Amino acid sequence: LRLMFATRGRKLFLVVGLTTVGVGGALGIYRKRLADNKAISPQEFNDAQLSQIQEVLSSEESLRGRNLTLYQYTTCPFCNKVKALLECNNLKYDIVEVDPLFKTQIKGSGYGKVPQLRLGDDGPLLVDSDHIVANLGPLLVPSSDATPEERQKWTDWANNVLARYLVINTNRTLAESFSGYEYVTEVETGSLARQYAVKIVGGVSMYLVSNYITKKRLAQYGYSKDKDERTSLYNELDSWAAALQSKGGKTLHGGSQPDITDIEVYGILQSVRRFPLYQDINQNCNSSIGVWLGEMDKVSGKANKTPSE
Repeated sequence: LRLMFATRGRKLFLVVGLTTVGVGGALGIYRKRLADNKAISPQEFNDAQLSQIQEVLSSEESLRGRNLTLYQYTTCPFCNKVKALLECNNLKYDIVEVDPLFKTQIKGSGYGKVPQLRLGDDGPLLVDSDHIVANLGPLLVPSSDATPEERQKWTDWANNVLARYLVINTNRTLAESFSGYEYVTEVETGSLARQYAVKIVGGVSMYLVSNYITKKRLAQYGYSKDKDERTSLYNELDSWAAALQSKGGKTLHGGSQPDITDIEVYGILQSVRRFPLYQDINQNCNSSIGVWLGEMDKVSGKANKTPSE
């Protein structure tokens, strides 16, 4: 009996200890990340390489002739937006998975956030998903009948509303937050101890950010803590379903082929493709959402792939 209680006591001490370390580490990393993110704006960073970027993007042929490398986090909504743009236009690219704690892979870049897209082996580094889409989109995606105001409305909605609702729906509990970092075992090449550190500190960090920062930011878009996260997300997706249904029987927002708005919204949603939430969206939202996702899967090449591919 004493042995049993001693064993349980050690386990409890370990869990409490790891969680305490996780909270402390998460707060420290979050503060440092905020400081790093303010060091230089994406506009300033990209402008410093403007002539190189313009040379690479002088034509679609020039772009397709380069080796592209995307620096990303697997579950980052904005990284997935860039991936959707590349995949929907059949652009091959390499992936460098960035360590979400120490960001070792981008430390020398001079910019502290992902996504970052290297245009060529020694080419310029284009950063920030909105800037990447704005620069590559005109070369790759045909214009649609959407007005600039309508396009901007959906871009803002995808970035500020949809992405945040996905965050709070995948971090409702610490267990959910920890499971969100299961992917590190597939991509992390470091030691087992390092993988656990990423899961614990990353999981605690996302739980705290989701519940104490993201929810506050969503309040300006109508969210309140007394509302159910899932129901609120489904209600938001109803507005996207209504936009799709307004296209005269066409499955896609762009009509017969995806427009930039299709690609941006689809990309943001791909960040939760490996989570149960994605299946919930397919099953419980307006049926036009599932049909649209299926069509976008065909365009992006994901139709016959598993959620982790």
